[in-house]
Amino acid sequence: LKCHDAQKSMGASKGFEDWMKTIRRMNTENEATIPEPAMRPIATYLTLIAGAGGATGGAGEAAMKDTAKDNDKAGAEKAKADPQKVVAGRDAFNSSCISCHDADKSTSKTKSKGEWLSTITRMASKQGANIPAGSYDAIAEYLTSLSGAGAAGVGGVGASKTDSSGGGLSVSGTFSPTWRGGNDNLQNGGFFPDVWLTGNWNANSVLSGQVTACVSCHTTADGMGDRFELVEAKLRLDISSLFDACTRSGYKIAVEGGRFIVPFGAFSSQSNPAAYRTVSRPLIYNMGQRVHDGELGDPVLPMPYSDEGGSLSINRSLDGLANFGMVGYVVNGLQSDRNGINFDQSRDYVASNNSPSFGSRVTLGIEGLNLGGSIITGQSSPTGGFENIPDRFYYRIYGYDVSYKIPSLLRFQFEYARRDSDRAAPDPDSFRVGDRVSGYYLEGEYYSQLFQRLSYIARYDAQDRRSDYAPDESSIGLGALSVSRFTYGVNFNFRKAGLLMVNHERWNLPGGLERTDVLGVRWVYSF
Repeated sequence: LKCHDAQKSMGASKGFEDWMKTIRRMNTENEATIPEPAMRPIATYLTLIAGAGGATGGAGEAAMKDTAKDNDKAGAEKAKADPQKVVAGRDAFNSSCISCHDADKSTSKTKSKGEWLSTITRMASKQGANIPAGSYDAIAEYLTSLSGAGAAGVGGVGASKTDSSGGGLSVSGTFSPTWRGGNDNLQNGGFFPDVWLTGNWNANSVLSGQVTACVSCHTTADGMGDRFELVEAKLRLDISSLFDACTRSGYKIAVEGGRFIVPFGAFSSQSNPAAYRTVSRPLIYNMGQRVHDGELGDPVLPMPYSDEGGSLSINRSLDGLANFGMVGYVVNGLQSDRNGINFDQSRDYVASNNSPSFGSRVTLGIEGLNLGGSIITGQSSPTGGFENIPDRFYYRIYGYDVSYKIPSLLRFQFEYARRDSDRAAPDPDSFRVGDRVSGYYLEGEYYSQLFQRLSYIARYDAQDRRSDYAPDESSIGLGALSVSRFTYGVNFNFRKAGLLMVNHERWNLPGGLERTDVLGVRWVYSF
């Protein structure tokens, strides 16, 4: 509307392909900046609103056709898109979905409306998600109009069996093979798999379940192969769906139980390799992709951090202008040995003590801006404690985060986290001492307006360790250690063929260790 009066476009009658040609031609004019990912939604909107006049084959014909084959039924079924619902779905998608995902990840997928409903229901059940229940159908309508599947058309790669309300079974997955090299002191260097597979079950709008397993850089006990890891195995009860008053007032209340990714920090919702946009994770959450691993000690909290327990989440839409979310949870918690928190031991499915840990996360989102704060605290020493150490070990982890997105243009994310935990002094007169590990990362991504599938990314992250004693495996002999890293690179979006990331990392290390360069390549494809 900066150059044209709305009536000039609304009064024209064109097919999808003709609108695409017009938009591309307009984008060549001086001062025109229409991002490539926005062209299809604009063309779809104009075709629906202004009148199709006859879509002219190709993607347009697939996107706008009124009939499509159903996966489970022979024959054809009417599938006209509702223009008003498409627009409402687009707005709901931009306000609720792209806080965790890049828009292209969804808009390039091809699924039927029933499959989109299943996907949206699954995404809405994740901790920290705040997608109003009343918007599911509109978002599905919008994404279906982009994907070209029709309301009952052929779906994507994943296997699913859904009904019109998004119920049933669905399977999704992520393949993310990674290569990192250029240094002899690199943890898990070379190629390693990063494969996630999720099965989701929706009995109805009230009860659902989810199981997620992964194979990544974790190895078996003998170190001879990759370890199969259970990330999630949980049931979810959507309490707000039982009470119309909750839905009308904008509340979404749910209870979860089982094994789940603990919602600490903004990155916990981005733990799946399909959700983050660099080759490796930030330093404060990184375990398995570091340099001089034993010398520098552990991160603040490895991601994903999965644990067994239960949670209660409350989300509220504030007049459509903002979203407020809060989750409280109780889990087995982190476990320790005499040298402090043992993250390998903490991955076990059974806790070594009878004392649960408690945590909470609070978020506020306003038009692309998201703010968050997190805390978790508990006892880490086993039942009965340690020999010759009368004191119990405790830990507390807290942090805050802020992110901001302008779709198809710019993304910014900052996060700080700190862990205070106990350990034993490594001398004959063992007694309890404290470790403090803290750090932050600042990450930005710019989406090229000239090469529409290309984006440029940069991240600076740092971690600081303060203790009277060095890490257990360190030969440096320093309790106070600081490490920083600068990462930069490019991301190329192949749309339906996935995302390719190429990064260069420059590590600044303590204790006389030389600066280290690491090259990394990661390809991610999800279905």
